[in-house]
Amino acid sequence: MGAKRYLCAVEPGYADGLSSASTRSLELQGGPLDVRGVRAFERRAGWQDAVALRRWDDAAKVPGLEVPGFTHYRALLEGCLAKSRGSSGSPILSRSRGLARVP
Repeated sequence: MGAKRYLCAVEPGYADGLSSASTRSLELQGGPLDVRGVRAFERRAGWQDAVALRRWDDAAKVPGLEVPGFTHYRALLEGCLAKSRGSSGSPILSRSRGLARVP
């Protein structure tokens, strides 16, 4: 939410590319950030990552795009989980986000 509000404030034309649903949610979230809000957002740790994630999310919105099913990504996801294991042997993601292992 913050990244969308930020981009609408600092990037001319960004709001014009939002879907009607995203435009409505922007209104409910308080609209584009003001100057103070932009400065505060840029002081937050990870703000650039949040903006990058928002851009990736925007780029992924392709109506009608066919993508492979879950089984196509299973090995990749299991590899990511294996790399995220902490010293206790349980995945870091499951401890921090309440996510379970893929069955």
